[in-house]
Amino acid sequence: MATPIQRIEKEYILGTLNGKNIPLKCFAGKHEHTFTLREIGKDRLIFESKDSLSVFQKNMKIELKFSVHSTLTDIITFSVYVYEAVGRRLITSIPDYLYKNLSRAYSRVRQTPGLNMVIRKNGFYYDLDCEKISGVDSAASDNLVLQLNEADVNAAMNEHLNWIQQKTDGYKLVLFKDNVLSSPASASLEEKAVGKRGKILFISIPSGGFVSEAENSGEMFFTEQSLTEYLLDNGENPESARKKIDGLLNQRVAQGVCSDCYIPVIFRSYIIGYMHIWVNEGENPPLTLSSIEKFRRFAKIIVLSLEWDNYFEGDKKEIPPFSPKLLDMSAGGFLFVLDPSKEKITYAVDDQFAVRIAISDRVIRCKASVVRNHSDMMYAYYGCKFDDMAIEDTRFLFEAIYGKPFTDNDIQFVAGAV
Repeated sequence: MATPIQRIEKEYILGTLNGKNIPLKCFAGKHEHTFTLREIGKDRLIFESKDSLSVFQKNMKIELKFSVHSTLTDIITFSVYVYEAVGRRLITSIPDYLYKNLSRAYSRVRQTPGLNMVIRKNGFYYDLDCEKISGVDSAASDNLVLQLNEADVNAAMNEHLNWIQQKTDGYKLVLFKDNVLSSPASASLEEKAVGKRGKILFISIPSGGFVSEAENSGEMFFTEQSLTEYLLDNGENPESARKKIDGLLNQRVAQGVCSDCYIPVIFRSYIIGYMHIWVNEGENPPLTLSSIEKFRRFAKIIVLSLEWDNYFEGDKKEIPPFSPKLLDMSAGGFLFVLDPSKEKITYAVDDQFAVRIAISDRVIRCKASVVRNHSDMMYAYYGCKFDDMAIEDTRFLFEAIYGKPFTDNDIQFVAGAV
């Protein structure tokens, strides 16, 4: 994986580049350009090259790579934006980060004309008519639950049901697939909020209402603030939101309910339903955050039982091939981007794809695996490396991307990197 270089080390390395005339490589316009760093300004770097710089346009993002010790194992890369190209000098921004140990053998190219790629991951995915969210707590993230076999699950179901009957005054399981959010028009605020956000809604009258911000470890609970935000996001004004939240508390008091909890039931990031448990005033001890943990595990066991009973079999679909939106590509791999809000499938490190690349009347088939991924507020990014690509295909792809012959010096990289 890439390692970001710390600020002090970054300043030292840039100073070394400037003082020792270490060559930097940048691929642009079907040509690999060689630069030396001539000046480090407060907000800019000035590079010099013997090559023509006509392909470098203002605001163009470029990647440069170099090796301080002239070895293949200490490659450092960074990205900058072009301010101006004047004669043989290139003026750019200061890089935010330098990265080392990227395991990347080749320069990355932003666009390869005429190249078409289709990739496909073997297997299946689930397409449910439920809200899907990321970063949620599901059975797949609980090792204790995953270790259960079928007999263990049945025993655990009975154990938890007996415990609930002893500790609560009411319990209900609602699955949206069967109940369709209890009909959206008549659904309560509680089930709408839990069904949309995947958070636990816990109301404790003895404790003053909702879980506090300090108690909300991992943001798994609705606090008064986050429930207010949910209402505002769904068209309420601050005054009406305040009245609805007060109404939730007043309703419990009027009904003699001292503890009330809605726990989302989550399957593969889908909110497939919820558990509703409550305790009446003076009949059982109020629910606590520690007791909620046992209910959360029960929700995960329910999901595992449903999966084993083929409850989701009708929602299972074969993963289709697709043409990834490529951000850049090298002879060793590629980087593509997805909009998670529009996708049914997400990918993880070590996931493998079958790859088909069509370029210049030639079709290349190989495998690729995800070696790194990250997300920002809008997109998910996946860095992949080619696996088991035939040497003649690597040679052809190299020459098609870089516009230069594939030499014996390049062969040493073939088994390596992205």
